[in-house]
Amino acid sequence: MAEKNIVINLTLIITSIFIGFTLCELGLRLYYYGSLSEPLPGIRLRQAHETLGWCLRPNMTGFNQTFDYTVRVSTNSKGLRDIEHDYKKENGVYRIIVLGDSFMEAYQVPLEQSFPRILEKKINNELSARVEVVNLGVGGYGTAQEYLYLKEEGLKYKPDLVILAFLSSNDVRNNSRTLEKKLWRGRNIFKIEGRPFFTKDDQGYLELHAPDFKTALIAGDKRDTELVKIRKERNYKDKLLLYQMVSKGLKRITEDVRYPTYEVNPLLGTYFHEYDKDWEEAWDITKRIIVATKKISKEAGASFLLFTVPSKFQVESDYYNKAMKLYLKKDPKLKVDLEKPDNILRKFSQENKIHYLSLLKKFRENYKKGDRKLYFSLQDRHWNKNGHELAADIIVNYLIENKFILSP
Repeated sequence: MAEKNIVINLTLIITSIFIGFTLCELGLRLYYYGSLSEPLPGIRLRQAHETLGWCLRPNMTGFNQTFDYTVRVSTNSKGLRDIEHDYKKENGVYRIIVLGDSFMEAYQVPLEQSFPRILEKKINNELSARVEVVNLGVGGYGTAQEYLYLKEEGLKYKPDLVILAFLSSNDVRNNSRTLEKKLWRGRNIFKIEGRPFFTKDDQGYLELHAPDFKTALIAGDKRDTELVKIRKERNYKDKLLLYQMVSKGLKRITEDVRYPTYEVNPLLGTYFHEYDKDWEEAWDITKRIIVATKKISKEAGASFLLFTVPSKFQVESDYYNKAMKLYLKKDPKLKVDLEKPDNILRKFSQENKIHYLSLLKKFRENYKKGDRKLYFSLQDRHWNKNGHELAADIIVNYLIENKFILSP
């Protein structure tokens, strides 16, 4: 009888532990994933492109899932992360083209919460106008690709205004093959050989170096194949979030400082007090591309606005301190000026008569007040829905105050 009770008690204990672990696993998944399923494979909406390096595939749908969000992402018939837009513009419509990278593609939030869609809605509500916003944002794009995309595709929409969203934390580096190689160290051929770059010729004019389309195509396919293979070959325990957190540690799972092991110069160089030759050249090319973007916009009859996208590193002091603690271990003499890129662009814009707007001050004010978080906090450092909404508010006010768009 005693032996029978022992067996029953052990069975109850084991069953209780199993149920406890199961409930814990399900709870963690709901908390971090927002669903019971584990993160889906990275969305495969990108494809190699002969001149742009890569672009979004048309009429595709995928899911982007991290600890921060689960988002259904779709592209329209022209390969834009947007609603459908005809090239032909209806009479009385004021059309805005938005250029940018992942902050503008905004695959971290539902489409209706993205900056371009909010911008359109707010302007129309404020002015009772007929404004249409077309989103040409593509993740990973730098200024060169944004210029080429406007030239090849964006101008077909006959825009009245072109808005270039500039992310100083990486857009300057994206215009330098040397700096990109230093950062990735051969670990992302798709972002190096697959990216178009501009240099200066002997007369000081921009000279385009097209991407290595074949290499980019092979690298992209290889990357996708490896991701699928790794996912399929994992052990059962590696699929459990509870096991990951116990084995790797919660801190590592939720660590939000990007590239802690990467070389500091190509990662943070845009904020350095003094630039080396590579950064000076990168800024020179970047400025020339922005001028060229304004030029083709003007020639097409469109106004041009440049605004800076504040990075989490620039805005949130808590995140900044956490990141600097890691980076100072690599370079104890490291000093940065978080406002330097904005100051450079402000002076440059004045000299070239470019409408320029920095969002940094408003974003910092919001952070200091503690009104609402503007960035994701676990695996991702992009804007959340609040960040997109604040950016749209600032831009709408600027457009109205400067009379870009007049009430009907």
